[in-house]
Amino acid sequence: MRKAKIIRFICDVLIVIFLLGFVFALFWYLCGSFEMMPTDEQQEKARIGAILLMIVTGVPCGACIAVRRAYKVEL
Repeated sequence: MRKAKIIRFICDVLIVIFLLGFVFALFWYLCGSFEMMPTDEQQEKARIGAILLMIVTGVPCGACIAVRRAYKVEL
């Protein structure tokens, strides 16, 4: 019982961290490059980087959600 609570707490913290990273990547994708006068090439590279960051943060977030659901705590 105690082990399940600890695992769920750790997963909750990781989910929040990964979701913040995903939201930042989504913002980055929608706004493009954060430079003052970006070129088209810089915009494209920023969008590619944002997509990769969404993948890198989305997959572990999904895994943490699956682990959290697997360790249900009975009250």
